[in-house]
Amino acid sequence: MKASAITLIITLIYLVEANGQRPFARTYAERTSTHFQFGVAGGLELKKGMEIGGFLHNDPRQNEGSKATDMDEGSQTFNGYGAYLSIPLLRQEEADILFNLRAGSINGPRITALPSVLAQYHLFEFVEIELGMSLQQWKPTILSGLKIRFSDMNLRTLVRQPFKKYI
Repeated sequence: MKASAITLIITLIYLVEANGQRPFARTYAERTSTHFQFGVAGGLELKKGMEIGGFLHNDPRQNEGSKATDMDEGSQTFNGYGAYLSIPLLRQEEADILFNLRAGSINGPRITALPSVLAQYHLFEFVEIELGMSLQQWKPTILSGLKIRFSDMNLRTLVRQPFKKYI
């Protein structure tokens, strides 16, 4: 089983590199009107900056034993997973503005779509920080996160990039 998984991962990496797609991982925190929620996403960044993938979103209050039905009426709770699509609205050398759509299963059988607008600032060639606004249950939330692209990572880039302006 391990050998099959490792072979599959290596094959995917070679296919991704051959087609110009870049795998990424993203972690984010979302501030609703009442509390913080956290999530991770992963997928592929295509040549034109569009991203596709999946996400897992977690409300830490539900992990403490309470259920969504036990919380206040109208509270913004969201434990779920689903598909992730991001389309660039504006692309610059050091920053991008993206329209982001997360759609998936929420708290069991319910399905929802969570639109957001994200601004990304490129710290290095493979690391970006994000800040944006989203809608959950028709209420605004604030998103912040960190994105890492795996195909751009190499030691030379990591060491040189912070000092590129000074060399």
